[in-house]
Amino acid sequence: MAMRSQWDCLRRNLGCWQGSFATYDPAGQWQSEIPSVVSLTETERGIRQEIRLGDRERVLEFATLSRQVLFFENGDFCQASLQFAPVAEFGIEFGFLETSERLRLVPLFQGSALQQITLIAEHATGTNPQDRLNLPNTDLSDQRWQQQSITLYPDWRSPDPVHYREGPLPEPTLVLPRGATLTYPIPIPHRQPFAIAAGWHITPQHHRRLICTYDGRGGWESCTQVSSHR
Repeated sequence: MAMRSQWDCLRRNLGCWQGSFATYDPAGQWQSEIPSVVSLTETERGIRQEIRLGDRERVLEFATLSRQVLFFENGDFCQASLQFAPVAEFGIEFGFLETSERLRLVPLFQGSALQQITLIAEHATGTNPQDRLNLPNTDLSDQRWQQQSITLYPDWRSPDPVHYREGPLPEPTLVLPRGATLTYPIPIPHRQPFAIAAGWHITPQHHRRLICTYDGRGGWESCTQVSSHR
């Protein structure tokens, strides 16, 4: 079966989402939080995005998708800097969608060092979000986990269904509220391949991870979605 178009995958995120933007320092300590409402609607001219953070509002409209964003069939997505440079600001937005809830994680780096993390937990207007526990000791390399994965590329070549088995993570993992995790190298290496990953423990039996890889020249290489069930 052919994979849905990127635009069709984006449509999974249409609707009105309410929640909050919470910021954390590199140690995972809460810094601030502001209520949010994000509305995504399709118009004759494309997608209209209305964002309200506290008493501030802004509107974005777009009719095409850039190569900086990749959408998976279930609506998960990754929007990433195409190029890492050791002296510039660098960031990735990881987005997860599960029925009437979304979780977005945005780590921002200055050069090779993590500066700030924004955690955006949202639910569809008119629904109630589930209570989620952090599951820091979940061993995804356990053979009881059944895993499926697919890799997308910013040059829009054909998606690659890959066999992926979680093993011990080579980098430290930061555990955040709402079941979110962030895995990244400390510091980000210069002129070496590296990966940055976000995870969401949706339930004790369901976990999802998005893994962004960069090549030795700092170019964004791919994003892999790994869905794990047991």
